[in-house]
Amino acid sequence: MMYPSPTFVMYGMNCAFQRHEGRAGTGSRRLLARCRRLCRRVRAEKPTLVFIAYPNNPTGALYSEEDIVQ
Repeated sequence: MMYPSPTFVMYGMNCAFQRHEGRAGTGSRRLLARCRRLCRRVRAEKPTLVFIAYPNNPTGALYSEEDIVQ
């Protein structure tokens, strides 16, 4: 499982509760840079599940439709 960082704390907790490996994507103040890094990691690591909060919590970031599709 993979999720952006920072994000809703329950994503990491759900991974732990289910005994799955959870990986937080690298954080960045710039949303666009964070999306690109997360997309690269998803393509490289091919996680079974990717959590994406919309809007992101706690940052309130709104991802574009293009970012979500990628």
